[in-house]
Amino acid sequence: MYKRESGKWELSALKDVVRGTIVGIILSYFITSFGISFNLNFSMLMLIPMTILFTAINPKWSCFAYVLPFNFFLGQLFELFGYKFIIFDLPYTEFIVFIGMLHIVEGILVTLFGHENPIEGLDFNTYEEVTMLNKFWLVPLLIVVGQDGFIPVYTILGYGDTVKNHAIRMRSTSMGGVIVIYGLIDVGLAILTINNIMPLSLGLVFVVIGHECMFLINKIQIKVFSRE
Repeated sequence: MYKRESGKWELSALKDVVRGTIVGIILSYFITSFGISFNLNFSMLMLIPMTILFTAINPKWSCFAYVLPFNFFLGQLFELFGYKFIIFDLPYTEFIVFIGMLHIVEGILVTLFGHENPIEGLDFNTYEEVTMLNKFWLVPLLIVVGQDGFIPVYTILGYGDTVKNHAIRMRSTSMGGVIVIYGLIDVGLAILTINNIMPLSLGLVFVVIGHECMFLINKIQIKVFSRE
């Protein structure tokens, strides 16, 4: 919990909790302003075990950017065979906005604080010494449920990366910008689906493709920064 930076001891974990809380308050305001609300029902609760399953298969799939499209298309597949299950009945458009806002917040946090507390380590693929960046922020949110109710939701936003030179700040700033752009694209996709300009199915496909593009850009940036 204690980290040493610039000759001064600090409670880095406490700082991240405070930052996450402040961000959560601001994000809750914007979510409410956008009129995003969720009905807490069985379908919503089923997202929890599905997310846990996706995380067990591949940690990067823990993001709703993978879970929700899978849930949607699985439901569509069942409907083709004449089966309709309530667990697939979700407010997908609102979730796209929610995913976008979370990534915008994550990108801002990564840009501002992702470079803090770097750890020297070893890349087990190349056996080269690297600098590892690992940050987590607990972001509490107040989500509107129904007409008048609110429920607290705790979201963990994380950032992990490796740097093979000393361009740590530049690395986190660059990747943070990419994450913000992805979040803005998601919000744009939601607006297009709300106005029936784009089918929901296509919007969800782009949500997944965009998230995969972030990982591709990350790999490209690692190679670029390694040469500098």
